[in-house]
Parts: sequence; structure tokens; C-alpha cells
Amino acid sequence: MRHETQHWDQIQALLEVVSAGEGQTGLTPTVSVVRLSDGLWLQVGGLTWGGSPASLAMSEPDSANLPGVYSYTVNAAALSYSDGFAGYLFHIVEPVNYVRESVRVHVAMSEWDESPTSHATAGTMGRVLQTVQGLVQGNHRLKNPTYDSEGRMLTAELAVYPTSTDALNDTNALDTFNLTCTYNGFGDMTSLLSRN
Repeated sequence: MRHETQHWDQIQALLEVVSAGEGQTGLTPTVSVVRLSDGLWLQVGGLTWGGSPASLAMSEPDSANLPGVYSYTVNAAALSYSDGFAGYLFHIVEPVNYVRESVRVHVAMSEWDESPTSHATAGTMGRVLQTVQGLVQGNHRLKNPTYDSEGRMLTAELAVYPTSTDALNDTNALDTFNLTCTYNGFGDMTSLLSRN
């Protein structure tokens, strides 16, 4: 059984039938698709799910340039997600050449293609990615520092912003980290602790 990860907006079963080094055209392979979250099968028409397997016809996308290649695409309208898990199993059959193949497909969730700014809730992956981006790209600002009598910084806040404009204007901070510095007897910094 093959395992694949495919893009979220459609999934596709591919079959290549080769005999004596040549792609075999004009065949009629079929595929049955089961949704792993609930065990339902994709029905004829490709948009609804039911309790019985349906044999769905695979097509030849380009028999002249890709002889022997057959495909079946499950459209986004038929895809669904259950508790963040999206997985499907293709059972492919081509009777002339005795081909039987199973492919398990994990679907990359749509959130990975969205802008992290559309996921601003604390604790979401989008929010985490925004914070990391702010730290890496320099969209942060050191605020409210305190110093000892020798002019050494003791504490400060490091605010992280989604854009450089927000950092410049000190607006829309994503997260704030509390910094604490310690020094040895020679006045050299020995640690810088950052926590939020």
C-alpha cells in the first residue's frame, strides 16, 4: 500500500499501466474511495458518501503524451475533515492486466495555505507562526527597560508584531516577552531570560 500526502483542495488517484515497456491505453480501470474518518464510500457522481463501495471510472488524461496513465480526482466539494484528520483510501482495479492497488492519502489541511493573519486567536498555529515570523524578521521592539546604577539593563519587555509597520507604530502586538538580565561581579552579562 502506498501512502501519500496531497493538497487539500482535491485529491487524485493515479495509476500507470505498462506492459513490455509500453503504456497501455484504452483500458477501463476503476477506483473506490473510502473516507477513513467514518468508513463511508464516495458514491457515483463523486459528491456524496454512502455505506456501499462504488466503482468510479478512471480516465486517461492524455493517452498520446502519457500513454498508460489513468486518473480519478475527488473534488474539494466532496472532501471533509473530522477533528482535524483528513484521510482517504483509494482501491484501484484494472482487470485486463490484473492490477489491484491501494493508496492511502493524507490531506494537507487548508489552513496551511491561508495567511497566518487570518488565525489571530492565541494558541492557534497561525498565531504561533506570526510570533515566530515577528521574531525572525525583526518585527519586534524592546520596551520599558529598567537599569541598575551602572547603566546595565535589568529587565525589559520584548513585543512582537505581525508587520514592520506595526513594530514601527507600536500597534497590534502579538505577544510580549519579559526579559531579565543577570551580571557577574565584573559587570559582564551572565544570562538573558526571555519568557511570556
